[in-house]
Amino acid sequence: MIDPFVLSLTLFVVLMGVTSIGIDRVYRTTREGFFVSNRQAPIWQVAFSAASSWMYVFAIVMSATFAVEKGLVGSLWYTIPYVLTIAYFGVLGYKLLSKLPKGFTLSQFIEHRYGNSKMTWFYRILTLAATIYAITANLTGFGIITEYVSKDFSYNVIIGVLGFTALAYSMWGGIRASQRTDTVQMILVMIVSIVFGTIAVNSAGGVGSVIDAWETAKPSEIFNTDYMLNPGLVLLLLFAGSIMADNGAWQNIYSLGSKERVVKTYIIATAILVVTYIGLSMLAATVFSFGIVPDKPALAGIVATEHVIGYTGVVIFVLAVLSKAASTCDTALNSAGNIVANDMAKLHGKDYLFASRTAMAVIIIAGMLLAALKIDLWILITTFGVFRLLAVAPTLYGLFTEHKINGDLMFWSMLTTGIFGLVMSIGQYMEKLELSIVMISIPALTLVYQQLTKK
Repeated sequence: MIDPFVLSLTLFVVLMGVTSIGIDRVYRTTREGFFVSNRQAPIWQVAFSAASSWMYVFAIVMSATFAVEKGLVGSLWYTIPYVLTIAYFGVLGYKLLSKLPKGFTLSQFIEHRYGNSKMTWFYRILTLAATIYAITANLTGFGIITEYVSKDFSYNVIIGVLGFTALAYSMWGGIRASQRTDTVQMILVMIVSIVFGTIAVNSAGGVGSVIDAWETAKPSEIFNTDYMLNPGLVLLLLFAGSIMADNGAWQNIYSLGSKERVVKTYIIATAILVVTYIGLSMLAATVFSFGIVPDKPALAGIVATEHVIGYTGVVIFVLAVLSKAASTCDTALNSAGNIVANDMAKLHGKDYLFASRTAMAVIIIAGMLLAALKIDLWILITTFGVFRLLAVAPTLYGLFTEHKINGDLMFWSMLTTGIFGLVMSIGQYMEKLELSIVMISIPALTLVYQQLTKK
């Protein structure tokens, strides 16, 4: 029988190739088309793209992990931060287009709003680093799943194939290719979530039976303060920083072109994520009903799929995981290319596209090298995600007020806080929740101080 990974990869390459065919020349050869889809991207397409790229591949991995290790309540307090984040980001996008409707990047808004070169460059570096983090996390999560089902390929080969595949169609079609492929990729994930989840739950005796077995194996209370704080509050804070420092998310906003379209898009994106997460959690939870003990909690979903559907189900599951990883990677690649071409270099004409494509190649290689280290996914989320919290207060302040501030003071506040956070993370001197609060609070207090002392 053909290795499931080989078959899934073949289907993925063909599907992404077909999806990318027919992208108009204007989206491949012009600045407006390549970076922001001519500011007229379809609402439904951006909704699927926003949901898909924000979900990250470790959503599949970690939803299964929380379902198996922490039970129903753990899954609930893992899901809520994800959904709330994409919902409120629509509000932020609405405000962004009110202030800078023709921008390309988040750092352009920061430059427009604060007029400080140090802050602007801090944001450029922060958002560029965030693209490497996103690629590393997704390649790592994909490698964990496919290493389980593939007997013929090593981990490094697996992440290499995924990385270069995403690079190829991203370089070809820019954000238009990303949004089109993201839509197909999210639909594949929803097939696993909704269809496979329904089949597994029915095979296990229905929703009530699955929840009873789940609660028996992992008893807990919905308002357990431990789970509400961690993962609940920790992830809510980390995700707030993550999405605000995610230039790809802002790029999707710019591609919509109008505030009204942003609202509709993110209502749809929120609904997509709610349905998807419920299905994935229930699918993983059926292992308790079936009496299956997966080798790793992260594998619960694919193990349950194999149990009730068999080889075909495994192939589609791997295809969905492959799609999920590629979705965030292609968004990150477009984001990195956008930052380099439109923010970091003084370019003209087609030089924008050359610089963008070159940056994409460099960033994917950096991400693959880091992914080869097999850093634990939870460490990736909670350590690297902490630094993106630095963007929360200045970004919100810039979006929701018109007040001027001392940009130099804000820059030094963010830089010193970042160094402090790096030392605390490496030495593990603080709990993640405490460190997350510090990373948000110091820049916020700097803004408060400036506001109170302003003459």
